[in-house]
Amino acid sequence: MACRVAVLITLLGLIGACGPMSTRGSDQTVGSPTYDFSAVDEFLSQSIELFEGNVLVIILEGGVPIYQFQLGNIGPDTVVHMASATKLISAGVILSVVDSAQLGLNDRVGDHVSSMELAGKGDITVRQCFSMTSGLFGGLRHEINPLLTLEESVTRIASSTPVVFPPGTQMAYDGKGMQVAGLAAQNVTGIDWRLLAAQRLFSPLQMTSTSYTEFGLNPAVAGGVRTSANDYLRYLQMILDGGVWDGQRILSPESIAEIFTNQSYGLPIYHLPPGFAGGSPWFPYNAETIWYGFGAWVLARNPVSGRVEEITSPGAWGSFAWIDRRRQTVGMLVTDVPAGSAQAVDPALHAFELIRQAIDRATLGDVNCDGQIDFADIEPFTIALAGEAAYEQAYPDCRYLRADCNRDGGVDFADIDAFVAQIARN
Repeated sequence: MACRVAVLITLLGLIGACGPMSTRGSDQTVGSPTYDFSAVDEFLSQSIELFEGNVLVIILEGGVPIYQFQLGNIGPDTVVHMASATKLISAGVILSVVDSAQLGLNDRVGDHVSSMELAGKGDITVRQCFSMTSGLFGGLRHEINPLLTLEESVTRIASSTPVVFPPGTQMAYDGKGMQVAGLAAQNVTGIDWRLLAAQRLFSPLQMTSTSYTEFGLNPAVAGGVRTSANDYLRYLQMILDGGVWDGQRILSPESIAEIFTNQSYGLPIYHLPPGFAGGSPWFPYNAETIWYGFGAWVLARNPVSGRVEEITSPGAWGSFAWIDRRRQTVGMLVTDVPAGSAQAVDPALHAFELIRQAIDRATLGDVNCDGQIDFADIEPFTIALAGEAAYEQAYPDCRYLRADCNRDGGVDFADIDAFVAQIARN
């Protein structure tokens, strides 16, 4: 600690030697960093067999592409099956119905789905259905049966799927709760699920290639979407932008907050999908496991603030949708591996970590947001050490965690060494 304090005193001395440095006002232009994604390129190229020869990665910052990689025949507008990457899209449909006050997240599904009430499973809530805490757990035969309508599918789920733990007490990854909630939304609006999704999301977002057509008659609320990377990225950008797209509000701020709430944090885990069950060395902040939010996995929970920084929605064929609020980016990794093999999970998560590293190398330490990491960042860094409130008052258009140079989730004296190293590197 004494050494770090000495370094801080030295930094403050450099400020005096270089003269006063003004804070950046909101009318000044934010610098654009230059990213080096060569390590990501190399890794994806070396891992191409795990992606069965096809992988597309697109990362947007502020709605603008900052990285794109493609090997194989999947392009930005290629329509592919999303499998469970559907779940985050379906969450948006449900939340739009909640926004219209036709459904409540804490509503009993039995109040809207008679088959669930008759089966004695009506006390499960809509929120539990989309947070993997409903207790419904079993095989996939009803929720993706292409010969069943949504109502017929839920009727069979109600009669044959057990509730393996009291709802809300554990987390089990399973899509049947979402199928039930989807029917609840269809019943309260009087609009077929597919048309509801088109009206609430696909049409206003111009997702012209997106549809629930993977499983015939059955929309398969938890896994039936076919779409392209470009279409899905519009949806992700809308979420990152607080529910607004092209000046039009799609989802309320309250609904966006639900998506970024760790709905199941700390609950005992009954079941995780292949690829996540053993944890991953690529989970942010060295997390041992991850929990489920609302229609998406909480990929990064800041260990200091508890804030959900990243969410992801992966599918059985290997595609991942990704939102990173810390770095203000959205991304899609699209591939087509054998369904259920989980072989793409580790390389996808590894690629995301390399992308984080590339962005952080160019931005951590640039705490005045001028696109440079230099002596001009010393004063704002010392303000950040004084606390988030002081920093945000002085630099309202910059991100506080740019001062988290050691990437541990907080800003404190432990960041000084890494900050000095960043300046020396640049």
